[in-house]
Amino acid sequence: MIGEVKNKKKYEVIEKTEVKKIEKIIGKKNFDYIVFEKDSEYMKCRDELTKKMEGSQITTLNFLENNSLKNFYSYRNQYLLYEIISRKNINSLLDYDLYFANGQMYLKPFSLSQTTIDGIGAKTNYPMIDEFYEKIFDSVKKCELNHYEAILLTAERKIEELKEIISSTEHMTNEYIIFNRETDETVKKLLHEKKFTNAQAVKCINGTYYLLNNRRQENISVYVVTHKKFEMNLPQGYQIIHAGRELNNDLGYNGDNSGENISKLNPYLNELTAMYWIWKNTKNDYVGTAHYRRYFSDRNSYQFSAESILKVQQAYEYLKKYDVLIGREGVSSNTQRTLIMAEDSDGNEEIAIKAITIIKKMIEKYQSKYLDAFDKIMNSQGFFYCNMLITRKYVYDELCQWLFSFILPATEEFLKEVSVDELTTKQKRILGFCAERMMSVWLLKQNLRLFDFPIMVNN
Repeated sequence: MIGEVKNKKKYEVIEKTEVKKIEKIIGKKNFDYIVFEKDSEYMKCRDELTKKMEGSQITTLNFLENNSLKNFYSYRNQYLLYEIISRKNINSLLDYDLYFANGQMYLKPFSLSQTTIDGIGAKTNYPMIDEFYEKIFDSVKKCELNHYEAILLTAERKIEELKEIISSTEHMTNEYIIFNRETDETVKKLLHEKKFTNAQAVKCINGTYYLLNNRRQENISVYVVTHKKFEMNLPQGYQIIHAGRELNNDLGYNGDNSGENISKLNPYLNELTAMYWIWKNTKNDYVGTAHYRRYFSDRNSYQFSAESILKVQQAYEYLKKYDVLIGREGVSSNTQRTLIMAEDSDGNEEIAIKAITIIKKMIEKYQSKYLDAFDKIMNSQGFFYCNMLITRKYVYDELCQWLFSFILPATEEFLKEVSVDELTTKQKRILGFCAERMMSVWLLKQNLRLFDFPIMVNN
């Protein structure tokens, strides 16, 4: 019989299995496990020894080698983890160490039925992978734009590695669930060095679950883009921004021409000049865009009502489970390429082809891995229109970083090659109409959880 002890000795061996002798030893020393080499001896002594130790600490060598050593040293800890996640109503969880794939439970328990679980690690052939996980990413880089209510860390780590992981993922979550062995001081050192707003310790077999919360008051601003004066009782958290303010009369709203801006390009890029300003000049935790006539409905209806405009608190609750709130996909009987040439070009197919060609050229130059997604969207019948979304600021920033990396060079080349004075007002906006499809191109390549709303139009 072997058992790991909490002093520096690795184990103690008893050649002959005698319950009384074992009880005497475990009464003097603090063992993690009583381990039997033979299953028959384990069955003979288990019930008696359970009176002295937690039942799950009495096991066989075969079971310990194949299961417990990988999983906190006790399957009971897994049940406790289910309870913690359920009790805290965690809707989305990132299993950083792919713990559930190595656990003893192959079916997702009912208590976690409402919890979306993603994992990081190599995919395995376990039958429970599809049951437990929505997605398994091969690296944290692949899901760094996602947000989770909690991140689960179960592997044993040195303090510097743990700090590095938290530093690289703290934008993705407000809470960590960390398992720490009883003989390890890593998390205690972490708590001493890094201040969390709340920390809880839940004792389990041979260790502790630490629930570290870094939650703070977060703010959302939804920017309503306009180019004209309008009357509307907007919900709290909505702000009006005047797009193209640099070239137009003051409407009395905040304009997109302060700070770092591209306001002068508004005749060609539509609401993108306001998006650029939001990207470069705001510090909100969450941001969104709406139009002076278009808003997300909180009542699953396209019928416009000011009272039905999605409230920021509602958006915040949705964003606990989803990464991006977006308008319901618009679908046409024609492809996007056809729509741009037939409708958005105001009858000038040549100018539409010119705009599409230049944008594709710049995507190939600056964002080449998105060429396939560009072709898919241009040949599809649906897309997410109006550049309307609500998301975390770092996701919004990533979208804008990508979008403007090629749209600004495309605009520069378009203005060099085309005599815009000969175009109608709508034809001048052709790049903006093309760019409206680009958010769909970007989303097609991301691993983001989307939730869509009807877009109400105030005619």
